[in-house]
Amino acid sequence: GMGRQVDGLAVAIAQAGPGLEIAASPLPYPAASVLPFTGYLASVSQGLDALPIAVGDIARTCPATGVVLVGYSQGAHVLQAGLERIRSSDWGGGDHSDRIEAVVLLASPLFTLQEGLTQFGTSDPALSGALGARDVPAWIVQDTLTWCLAGDQVCQAADLADWLADADTAGDVHGSYDDPIARRVLARLVVDRVAGGPGAPSFSDVPAGQDFAAEILTMAWDGVIRGYPDGTFRPTVAVTRQAAAAFLWRVAGEPQPSGPAGFDDVPVDHPFHDAIAWMVEQDLTEGYPDGTFRPAAAVTRQAAAAFLWRAEGEPTVTAPTGFADVPADHPFIDAIAWMVDRELTTGWPDQTFRPNRDVTRQSMAAFLARRAYGG
Repeated sequence: GMGRQVDGLAVAIAQAGPGLEIAASPLPYPAASVLPFTGYLASVSQGLDALPIAVGDIARTCPATGVVLVGYSQGAHVLQAGLERIRSSDWGGGDHSDRIEAVVLLASPLFTLQEGLTQFGTSDPALSGALGARDVPAWIVQDTLTWCLAGDQVCQAADLADWLADADTAGDVHGSYDDPIARRVLARLVVDRVAGGPGAPSFSDVPAGQDFAAEILTMAWDGVIRGYPDGTFRPTVAVTRQAAAAFLWRVAGEPQPSGPAGFDDVPVDHPFHDAIAWMVEQDLTEGYPDGTFRPAAAVTRQAAAAFLWRAEGEPTVTAPTGFADVPADHPFIDAIAWMVDRELTTGWPDQTFRPNRDVTRQSMAAFLARRAYGG
């Protein structure tokens, strides 16, 4: 089923796999609203009949082409029901199901009771149950290449809404699959599956659905933020100044600095020397008056804002921050106002930014991912 969510993912897949030739082909069936319910089910039935024909046409026309199925809402219902037909050997139309390399099911009413009820805007389990809303069958987990059910850390069906729900429409689980960072994670999983890539980064302390999980994995996938040798990410640990330098330096492509960092506590053999020296050359930091950089010191949220703002070229923003603890005469007002304008931060529910608090690794990952890909 084509639509905003599917179209957005198709674009993200093309961006994530620049070496792949990608062509989008909508499944020809008459999508229908849920009411009248009999009309909805009849539409699903027609989609099921059209699915194996469409896959077969692609297989015969382009014999070296893999097929990625992407469906949203009723389209996802059609695809998931089609997978069940494959399992029961009732695919029909000539079996080309082995050409299916990945499947993305967005907001399928077959996933869980929550999805089914949200889909139909009712608290009546009977209506959702008529669609078969239930936990995903074990055979799908075991036997398909569906991104959200393949056993990857980020791919658990129960957490699909957490991954893709946009903050502005978080109350509407079914209609809010628009988060660009989560969509990028999806796209890269699909491309890795098709192209034989390494798969998603994995951290033992970043489970699916955790706050900032998509942002953390996106930055880890980009090689910007790395974990620890024990397999953890340590999301709530404070970011050090040397780590912040490394993050920004990696985002810039790890350019070679033209000279030494110039700080007493950052000799040329320091493990973060090149990143810190690059920051100095880019006027992102001046260090402290005593000639030190203090690489192991924690970075505050206001300092993180300043680093990112300077890396962006110090753009001017006239709008207020909206934070009670960042008045107009705050020394970091421009940087924090820019972060708000770019939607890199929303602060806390009490309308504070808490500028003097240490920035955590998960928050820094979120800032960087939103700056790179939108929030």
